[in-house]
Amino acid sequence: ELEHFEMHAEEPSYWPIIAYPKAWSPSAKGTGEVIYLQIYGEEDLEQYKGKLKGKFVLIDTIRNVSPPFEAKASRHDVESLFEMATAGQPTPRPRRRNRAGGFNLNKAIWTMLEEEKPIAVLDRSYKGDLGTVFVSGARTAEGRARDSAKVVIPQATLSVEHFNRIHRMTLKGETVKLSMDLKSSYTNEDGMEHNIIAEIPGTDLKDEVVMFGAHIDSWHTGTGATDNGAGSSVMMEVARILLKTIEETGIQPRRTLRLALWTGEEQGLYGSRNYVGDFFADFGDSGYTPQEMKPENENVSAYYNLDNGTGKIRGVYLQGNDAVRPIFREWLDPFEDMGAQTLTLRNTGGTDHLPFDGVGIPGFQFIQDPMAYFSRTHHSNMDNWDHLSGEDLSQAATIIASFVWNTSQRDEKLPRKKSQEEELEEKREAKKASKAFKAVDPAGSWSYEVEIPGMQVTGDMVIAKNGDKFDLTLTSDYAPDEKEVIEGVQIVDNAMKFDYQSEAQGMLIDIKMNLDFSEKSIEGMMTAGTFGSFPVKGKRNSM
Repeated sequence: ELEHFEMHAEEPSYWPIIAYPKAWSPSAKGTGEVIYLQIYGEEDLEQYKGKLKGKFVLIDTIRNVSPPFEAKASRHDVESLFEMATAGQPTPRPRRRNRAGGFNLNKAIWTMLEEEKPIAVLDRSYKGDLGTVFVSGARTAEGRARDSAKVVIPQATLSVEHFNRIHRMTLKGETVKLSMDLKSSYTNEDGMEHNIIAEIPGTDLKDEVVMFGAHIDSWHTGTGATDNGAGSSVMMEVARILLKTIEETGIQPRRTLRLALWTGEEQGLYGSRNYVGDFFADFGDSGYTPQEMKPENENVSAYYNLDNGTGKIRGVYLQGNDAVRPIFREWLDPFEDMGAQTLTLRNTGGTDHLPFDGVGIPGFQFIQDPMAYFSRTHHSNMDNWDHLSGEDLSQAATIIASFVWNTSQRDEKLPRKKSQEEELEEKREAKKASKAFKAVDPAGSWSYEVEIPGMQVTGDMVIAKNGDKFDLTLTSDYAPDEKEVIEGVQIVDNAMKFDYQSEAQGMLIDIKMNLDFSEKSIEGMMTAGTFGSFPVKGKRNSM
């Protein structure tokens, strides 16, 4: 819990600094000089040892800021909705894994920082300007900052303009002194959080369930209005609409209607994933990959989720489940005048429908107008009431209530899709049966891109032959200083599967790659922990 925070520049002149502590940063108070770490290799660490205690440490470079000539908020237009509506099916290990390059260097830097104990480590976000500050979780050399009894260096993210101002002064050799007063406390000593579950009982099909929900936890820099007070309030309004409909019509739901407000979504879908693990699937020791489905799994007709800000609903992400398209098309028809008509086979990730989708339960997130969600409010200090649209949220509640009711009243449960693995294997078998099939030698240099909602990740992959297997080196523009080295990967019928871990926002995320190679191109799927599966495309650069 954040109890108090302030930061000021004291020398060479006074000014108040726009900054926010990172999640799980401990209390700290002090005044000290600023030191910028210019580290390009582990050999550069020595010059800073014994010199950082009682100092503020900068670990980012200057980020250039351009005038925002284009509006930060937007709605879907005809072109963007048409692109989604015409999208095709989403493309859905013996190994040793080594960490190389930037990962080892980052670990060494944070190990040194934890030994040196500066007042605080300061950075700036990769986006945001004009006082908008996007803040993530604190980092550590190993493990996670939120782990029990973990030693964490205080950390704060500054507005890019103030970070740049301080950085430029240090580069000119000026002595810059800052002061900070941070008071925080850990308020969850038993490590438990709680989901909120409510039900409207069904009748003749009461053992079957229609679920709808949103996460109720939020990031700490704002009030969590758009992420995800918006989704939670909509789902509570859905429940009110359903109860009022039952009261006024006297018609009871056939299936049980279950509202879920999830906790721990921001830490990795903890609330929904553990709920699914408790009732619908056995995840085994991994906690992620389902080993066996539980009997209750078959009783869930659908799960509907809302978690992309305040924008009104424009349609539904089908998660590759083409069998529900004609059903949802009929259900959307009455809402044409409200702007909700688009059905896309695309997946979308990063929220609580994924654990359901991952165990075969039809799980859906609605397409929403972007508004200023990713550009201004998502995990930023601007995530406040002022950026909510009441009209849009009312529209969303109306449409979702209709979907939940229709799902409850139909004779059959919603059809389920084939697993991503089944879909990929069917495509591979079709390719193998083709007369044009030809075994490919993947050795060489490739570029790739991963389509993730709100962003595109690009990178390079170098593949070297190692006996009858291959060694891979991956780089990404998301973390340009890091390399992933995966050794001893097999290719079977032009298909290559491998996995590794990647660090993002202070978390280690399990990455699984499932790729198909042709002579000049790659296509396949990347699964990022519980955040979802995303299409991968690429091309050969050289042999």
